[in-house]
Amino acid sequence: ALPRTEDAVRELRALGCARVAVAPYVLAPGFLPDRIARGAAEADVLADVLGPAPEVARVLLERYDAALTPALVTVGA
Repeated sequence: ALPRTEDAVRELRALGCARVAVAPYVLAPGFLPDRIARGAAEADVLADVLGPAPEVARVLLERYDAALTPALVTVGA
């Protein structure tokens, strides 16, 4: 995906940002968050993966339920 983490951090520094934080929007450890962490080496803060957050579980369940519920169609408008 573009921009790469390291490019974004470098660009923010070039724009004069004194502090840069990187928050990977991924659920679990693995290849992608490791790559993001390598790219964030020059950042001041690197957040952890989302992990087993109750908020994430709630969103997943809400979206699952919504996908099971057929959309209502207005007839004869």
